[in-house]
Amino acid sequence: MRTVPDDFWMTALTGVVDKAKGEGLAAITVTSPCFGAGGSGTAAPSSFRRTAGDEQAERVARAHSSRLYDALQVRHAARGEGEGLATYQEGEERYAHHSWSTEPLTEDVMARVLTRARAHFQGLGWTLPRTPAEAGPPVLLAGNTADGSVARLAPTADGVLHVAMTTPAAPGETALRTTGPASV
Repeated sequence: MRTVPDDFWMTALTGVVDKAKGEGLAAITVTSPCFGAGGSGTAAPSSFRRTAGDEQAERVARAHSSRLYDALQVRHAARGEGEGLATYQEGEERYAHHSWSTEPLTEDVMARVLTRARAHFQGLGWTLPRTPAEAGPPVLLAGNTADGSVARLAPTADGVLHVAMTTPAAPGETALRTTGPASV
């Protein structure tokens, strides 16, 4: 959602991680024009200082995202609002987030792309929680237990696949934590 006159943004995302255990992911992101530079979609208050951990997490998120892009074998769309690389802080937790979208895909191509994505993550040893079947292709979630990265691939009704890769950062350190983020 976006309010046009003052350029506030809100995004809400949810996903089931383990239906049997009742575990899932939920994220609400609010971007205010009061923070950040020129509507970049990155909230960066003046007290937010980049650390070596942030830079390392950004490299890891981009690397995961780039390998996934190669595996999907589809073209990406022009960079949309809020897409790209950003670093976020939620309380004491910090995350690097890289997002992008594909060009619109047919239903057949979307199915093949999601199959390639699933095979890509399985081949790398990522966890792939089951998501409930709904109308249309379900959101694909994958987690990397080694570095705590989480991938989210969300097809839309118009055939666009939104891809997001989130990697936790250790403040002031280059080593990454091994627990996953609370949101994607």
